[in-house]
Amino acid sequence: MKIVTSKQMNALENSSSAFGVSTEALMQNAAHAVATLIKQNISPLGSKKITVLVGPGNNGSDGLILAGLLHKWGASVTVYITRGQANDDLLLQKISDDHIKCVFAPDDPCYVTLRNLITESDLLVDCILGANQNYRPLDENTSSICTIINERSNNPTYAKCLSVDIPTGIYPDTGEVDSAAIRADITAALGFPKLGLFTFPGNDYIGELHTLDIGLPNDLPSANDINLELLTSEHISTLLPIRPRNSHKGTYGHTLLIGGSRSYIGAPSLSGLAAIRSGSGLITIATPQSIYPIVAGHVIEAIHLPLSEDEYGDISAQSVPHIINNIHKYDVLAIGPGLNQSPTTREFLVSLLESLIDIDIPLIIDADGLNNLSLIPEWWKLLTSPTILTPHPGEFSTLTGKSVPDIQNNRLVVSQEYSQKWGVTLVLKGALTVTSTTTGNRYISPFTNSSLATAGTGDVLTGIIAGLMAQGMESCQAALCGVYTHGYAGELGSKHFGTSGMIASDLISNIPDAMRHIRLGIRGEADSGIRDDLQ
Repeated sequence: MKIVTSKQMNALENSSSAFGVSTEALMQNAAHAVATLIKQNISPLGSKKITVLVGPGNNGSDGLILAGLLHKWGASVTVYITRGQANDDLLLQKISDDHIKCVFAPDDPCYVTLRNLITESDLLVDCILGANQNYRPLDENTSSICTIINERSNNPTYAKCLSVDIPTGIYPDTGEVDSAAIRADITAALGFPKLGLFTFPGNDYIGELHTLDIGLPNDLPSANDINLELLTSEHISTLLPIRPRNSHKGTYGHTLLIGGSRSYIGAPSLSGLAAIRSGSGLITIATPQSIYPIVAGHVIEAIHLPLSEDEYGDISAQSVPHIINNIHKYDVLAIGPGLNQSPTTREFLVSLLESLIDIDIPLIIDADGLNNLSLIPEWWKLLTSPTILTPHPGEFSTLTGKSVPDIQNNRLVVSQEYSQKWGVTLVLKGALTVTSTTTGNRYISPFTNSSLATAGTGDVLTGIIAGLMAQGMESCQAALCGVYTHGYAGELGSKHFGTSGMIASDLISNIPDAMRHIRLGIRGEADSGIRDDLQ
């Protein structure tokens, strides 16, 4: 599903008229879609009181049409006009003709009526600004109205607020927020979700997100220039490997995972188990000789390859010839979990990558594999096979020299820049993980789960992606499926553990269920708050 800026959405709406769908038709479709969503959430409408807050522009027009529909369907509707409307507004005239109660903010100087409406209503609908950029920052009147709406949460039986397109006060292209921005319980994005919904702090304000079909024609030419997409179960289900019944372990590939050190014994174990759980038919875990018995005891399903090490227990370059002599056995090579940073591991990594220059085996590099890379001049020139890098912001900072705040404030831009510079698929981890490809396409994962903020979950992601690559997936598709499966498994885990307490090994146990849910289109048990209501 595409994610759009306000300018891109305007272009789509403007070009749709040339394909037979007018702006007026889009408004009618949007209002009907939102009304249907409301009916699904608070049925039966006949016993419900709904206040629709209407501002200027198209979002306000959507609100007026919506109010008429909800009234027609039996709800008790009040329209609250947040600023003056033109006397010849035909939509407003229809509200009057339908005898729908209408309150004008200029006639409510102390907002007494607004406060009473909020207390009495079963639902508030925010149609104040939407993606309209013309009234930002919020003026005093709009800020006051939004502040009063947010105060509803002080009441234990408060009315939910549904924002149409985007909550008022969120900047649609940046995710910046005004101090009085509405904290919605539900956001109904129209046509396509706006970029600001997937950027912090805006993402904290949207509640449960639904994307509604408003009848935009398919294959609009202006859509071809949009290279940012939201990952969805529907998309990922089409990419996950097919598992034929007449198959065997060799059908699903052989993963080679290199990592571990005396300080980080658990990391390769977690990655290895995740690769198995994600479907890799075989996995070999290559670790320093001194920790091999411990890792082998933890992952009894794997093949284990002890490697030469230095006196400190770090993998040495002496192990490279043995790895290269057997590299033909493997379908993917993952490097980094628990590798440690030292001159020895750096020498090993350089020797290994130089030896792989003429060998076509997909790579995934993570953790200390990345930290060691950062100290090798022009390291990206050593990556001649399809490669995935999976840095968290700190590791990305080490690789690029940029500060973590600069990275976090420009995640989409910097990930795309360096994906293309380095010629790799780049997974920038964190809430709303960003995946960028060498073709310039970018993808956002919808998951924002604090239960994943614990040691080892990144190692799990490496294993999932490696296991998918072993099954023959291209690097970009494996990265997308791995990121989404990882996030989905985290959602399943948080249903049991809550926002804290889940550990990386718990996450691994949820990988098969996550893939099953995605393949079967199961919803609800791992509700990420992202719903696609496109028909």
